[in-house]
Amino acid sequence: MGDNKSTIRKKEEFIIGEMKDFIVSVGWTHKIQITQSELYEKTANRMRIVKISLASLTSAGLASLILQVLPNYQNLSLFITFILSLSSIFIESFEKDKDFNKLAEHSRVMASQFWELRVDCESLLNSLRAGEDIELLQNDFQKIKDLRKTLARDLPNATSKAVRIATFKLKNSRDNDYTNDYRLFNLED
Repeated sequence: MGDNKSTIRKKEEFIIGEMKDFIVSVGWTHKIQITQSELYEKTANRMRIVKISLASLTSAGLASLILQVLPNYQNLSLFITFILSLSSIFIESFEKDKDFNKLAEHSRVMASQFWELRVDCESLLNSLRAGEDIELLQNDFQKIKDLRKTLARDLPNATSKAVRIATFKLKNSRDNDYTNDYRLFNLED
């Protein structure tokens, strides 16, 4: 009987370790995807500002005004207007090719789904610590792991900048560290 308890305890310790690793892994994925979403939103906003600025500068009224104010520099002002128009067309084409708002939304949705995985696994971990049936919890944990694999297929690639920022946020800001909060929610081991 003592061997059986020892075997169950080892199994529990293994599953607890696996769940902790899972929680950290999906936590990283969440933070990276939410950071990538923020970067895409900033890029979309910058593109919008550039488009508005270029459109304003290339409007017929402004070009005419420049030609009237600088009669000796008509060719230069025409060339500048041409460059601004070309830049505007380039920005518009680039934005259509790479819709940063859609990319931001997709990264945000994926981040949310990985956060839900994390919360579900934390719940299982707490249930295991509370003494619920290890076999049932192990089956539920397997379902969560399978769901992560399914979600990972649609996970967009993150830029190295997003990974760097997420790393900074997690390590330096300790965004992922709840150690001091455990006692507030009676979660200390």
